[in-house]
Formats: sequence, structure tokens, C-alpha cells
Amino acid sequence: MIISVNWLKKYVDISVDIDTLAALIGERLVEIEEVIDIGAKYKGVLVAKVVECVPLENSDHLSVTKIDDGGVVSGIERDEKGYVQVVCGAPNVRTGLLVAWLPPNSTVPETYGTSEPFILSAKPLRGVVSNGMLASARELDLYDDHSGIMEIDKQSTPGASFAELYELDDYLLDIENKSLTHRPDAFGVIGFAREVAGIQGKAFYTPDWLAGTTKAMSIDAPLDAPAVDIEDAALSDRFQLVALSGIDESRSSPIQMQTYLARSGIRPINASVDVSNYLMLLTGQPSHTYDYDKLRAVAGDDFTIRVRSARENETLTLLDGKEVTLDTSDIVIAAGETAVGLAGIMGGKSTLVDTTTKTVLLEVATFDLYHMRSSQMRHGIFSEAVTRFTKGIPAPLSTPVLHEAVRMLKEYAGAELATEVLDAYPAQTPASQVTINETRVNALLGTQFAAEDIVGLLENVGFKVQFDGLTATITVPYWRGDIHIPEDIIEEVGRLAGFDTI
Repeated sequence: MIISVNWLKKYVDISVDIDTLAALIGERLVEIEEVIDIGAKYKGVLVAKVVECVPLENSDHLSVTKIDDGGVVSGIERDEKGYVQVVCGAPNVRTGLLVAWLPPNSTVPETYGTSEPFILSAKPLRGVVSNGMLASARELDLYDDHSGIMEIDKQSTPGASFAELYELDDYLLDIENKSLTHRPDAFGVIGFAREVAGIQGKAFYTPDWLAGTTKAMSIDAPLDAPAVDIEDAALSDRFQLVALSGIDESRSSPIQMQTYLARSGIRPINASVDVSNYLMLLTGQPSHTYDYDKLRAVAGDDFTIRVRSARENETLTLLDGKEVTLDTSDIVIAAGETAVGLAGIMGGKSTLVDTTTKTVLLEVATFDLYHMRSSQMRHGIFSEAVTRFTKGIPAPLSTPVLHEAVRMLKEYAGAELATEVLDAYPAQTPASQVTINETRVNALLGTQFAAEDIVGLLENVGFKVQFDGLTATITVPYWRGDIHIPEDIIEEVGRLAGFDTI
């Protein structure tokens, strides 16, 4: 698992250097296999503005551009206005664009750290001098798009650092995540940030949209809503759907979002897919979308979306075209009686969202982790989503994630709400409570913590603590399903304080 330090910094103040941070995380949370400095590859990459663009004579695709870099690069040939000449072959280059410019003597990021780094120079192309290059996303080593140069979508000024603009002056933490099997919350940036706050002795403040009570959303363009049903509560704690119309599958997500996806190892696709993946990486909660019209056609007269066990030898063609034979240990999503998805693992081809899709059903749900592990191994399907489902995602997480997904899809993909949120939630449970004794905490840990020390350590990461004399009642946050007995709490106190300091 890859965690971006800059992404963490959006949610937690990190007051130590990268080496100290990595050591703290290794001692108090999880082993770090590698710290990767990606900022180094963007040294020298600048924001520039194309101020002139004309076709290169006797070429069917090259253009001669003049760019404004704010005059920040020295030792380079400029015209009387101070502009720099660059030859570009991208079909989308045009006057007025803000672009990423790689000046002479800079290394193309795509080749940085390889055995043959490509260092640019000022050299003639078709007899015209080109000073460096205007870069595509692939050349910037962001994601695999070489169809044209990257068009900067943020406000900036010529000569600004490209790395700073898109928060690429960053370190990536390569996490050995096997030791986090019991911690689904740490498989999201926000949950990991909470832990980073705790091990620094700082309080964590959950974003309002994730912590607050969600409000009913107003329907923009009403459609018929399906019924939702979980046939057996042992299969799923919670299953939510909402219909969204008007989604434009041709829209792109903001480049900033795309860069964080790419840093985490996920290829950007379009706004609707990227929002789903972004929220999964942010919170640990996957989601899935179905084509509403295709789903309704499959359901026929019984417009009910069911979570059920697969029938013995039932078959399903998945999104990738592979046909799988199921058994009763698999969980499926069914439209009416027909399976349309292997729950938590992969959707079915019959309800694929494509460029013809007008309306989608967005699913945010939880599925039994033991069924997920069995199906994952038996069918040999491994993904970021199923990795998280096999850790046991808490049911209360689904509602705020669904509401935030709707908000983002409205903003970035033009979505309109078409139904109310449909919610099957058969397994609601009250918050867990554990009682500890201050004397026993100190006896087991060999410490002399006062009550206020214990309160601070635990409340920093979301526990609620109420002392009555030497006894404390601890209310466990919903995302900590691994906490059951007093010794679990005592271990948390020691871990957050640092066993190395005891």
C-alpha cells in the first residue's frame, strides 16, 4: 500500500521530518518498506504560458510556440519580449494554455532514476531551435496519457513550480500492510492520518462531512427506485444504493485528484470512476456503479436489488469478460433473481457502465470479510477494493461516503440525484464499551500514567473516555472493530505512547 505524505498533511499536522515520521510509524503503527522521494524528479519543471503558437513550415504536426516562464530560467535564448521558443508536436497546443515546461538541463520525469535518464537541451528540430519541451502526463510520470500535453487546470503564474502547484514535492510511504489486516480504518488516508496524529501526541479532527450527521438530499430528476434487500444478515451488514442521472462519462476529474490516484498506483479513467477510487483511497470504503437502465432490464418485473448467496453452479460473466462458476460461499448482487455482480469483487458485464450510460445506480456497502476472502482466493481476483473488503469495513462508514460521492459526482461529472438513498441495514449495533482500571494499565505497562494521560492518548484517535475514580469506561469508535477487551485498550495506550519509551 502506498501512502502520500502530502495527502496525509491535508488532514494532520506533521511537525517532524520525514525520517523521524517514518521511524515513528514503524515503531508505533506499521512497518515501512521504503520511503520514496518523488519530488526530486520534478526539480526544474515549471508552469509556463503559451503566448504564441504557429504551425512549423513543412510539418504536418509540429508547432512553434513562444512561452512565458516569468523570466525565471537563466542562460537561455529569449526574444525581444523575453519569451522562450519551444517546438511542440502535441495536437492540443494553443495560445493561452498553461503548460508544464521542461527547460534545458532538466530531466524528463518519466526517465528519472532509470539507467538512461533523458536530459533535455536546446536543440534544433526541423531547423528551428527548441528549448526543452512541453510535457504530457506520461512524460511527467503521472499517468499513461500521451495524447497531448498536460493542460494545467489550476490558477497559477508563469515560472511557478509545477511540483508545488500539484503537491508533487512529496514523499510516498510504501507500507507493508500485512500487519494491518485487523485495521480497515488504516487502509484509508484519513484513518492513517488519525494514527499519525495519535503517535505524535496530537488530537485528530475528523472532516465534517465524515463526522457529522448526514442530511436528506433533495431529488433533482426523480426516477423509479428499486427495492433493496439483504437475504441473510450474515452476508452483509449494510447495503445502500442511490440513482444518479445526467452523468457525463466523458468528463475528466481535476488533475490534482488524478495525481493522487496515480501516486497511489491507480490509473485515472474519468470523473465518475476517479471519484469512486479517490474516496476508496481516502476512507477505505469502496463503491460500485451499475447502469440503471441495463439493471432494470435484467430485473424485469421484479425491480429489487438483492444481496444473496450464489446458487450452486450459477454462472456470471464479469466486467473483464471472464465467466465464473459460483457456489454458495460466494455473495452476489442480483437484479430480481439474476446475478449481476460478484459482491465486493467485480461487477457483471450485463450492467457495465459505458459511454452510452445515462443513469447509474451507485452502490456503497459492506460484505462479510470471510466470504470475501474465500471468493477472492477461489476466483483469483485481487484488487484495491477487495483488499479493503477482506479487512472488514464498518457499516456506519457507508453513509457519509455515499453522500460525499454524490456531492463530488454532481460537481465533477454533472450528476443529478434521481432517487432517495435506499438503505438495507439489518445488523445495526450500538457502540462497544470497554472498562479499564488505571492501576491495572500501569501495572501491565510498567508505567505511571495519570488518568489525564490515558484520556489524552485515547481521545486523540477517537475513543471517548469517562473516568470515575480509577475506573474508566471507554466508548470504542465504530472503525475500531478490533477492540473488545481491557487488554486491547491497554495495548493501545502503550502503542500510542510508544513501547520504545516505556
